[in-house]
Amino acid sequence: MEDSTMKTRLLLLAAALIFSGRLFGSGEFHLSMKDRSEFYVFFDGEIFDPNGSVLRLYDVIPGLHTVDVYRYIRNAKGYATKYAELVYRGTYRTEAKAGVEVVITPDGRLITKSRWALTPPPPKGHNGAGKGNNSYHGTGGKGSGSTGYNSHYGAKAMSTHEFGSLVATIRSASFEQTKLTIAKDAIARSLVTSDMVYQIMMLFSFEATKLEFAKWAYAYTTDPHLYYLVNRAFSFDSSKTELSRWISLNG
Repeated sequence: MEDSTMKTRLLLLAAALIFSGRLFGSGEFHLSMKDRSEFYVFFDGEIFDPNGSVLRLYDVIPGLHTVDVYRYIRNAKGYATKYAELVYRGTYRTEAKAGVEVVITPDGRLITKSRWALTPPPPKGHNGAGKGNNSYHGTGGKGSGSTGYNSHYGAKAMSTHEFGSLVATIRSASFEQTKLTIAKDAIARSLVTSDMVYQIMMLFSFEATKLEFAKWAYAYTTDPHLYYLVNRAFSFDSSKTELSRWISLNG
């Protein structure tokens, strides 16, 4: 009986925390290693492994959080092993409707690199700021907004947990076309941010696949004004120019 009561209280507490985060506005927390070493993080006791990239959490409840960062130990040849060492343990306070980028230095310090405000979605039908005035800034010029192709401006993207599962599923696929199919099927059911599109593009091996996916995913992004971020995944300037031209015509 006591166990049941305790479980009920924990569920109510969790629901209250989720509700408070949505009420006051969730934030973003991005973390990376200064020396680009591979790592994993315990954030509020939950483990996240960005696979050597940047940890990006998008639905962070404002307040004080515990952060434990472990760096994978490298062998004599410089490759990361399955063993890790604790390089940082502390707390970090996130703010409502704000994003933050932090970096762990080689000597174990956490440094705040940048902060930014998370702009709330504009009111529907508001001329000049709502749907129909999205813009794309990329190599090759500025594309004009669309009144219908991307109709998800300001909507909620898939959660961090959902995206992590999607990335793991795509990474486990053996063939390029299978990866592309998995990505398209998932995004067609749940929206993504421009940065999520970039991270998925990095899972593809071929430039042509990256370009195809970038064109297709544009219609399912919640922040098309930031779509220039996906250019980082391309190896050739011609791909950046082609994407910019395509969005100018179709976006």
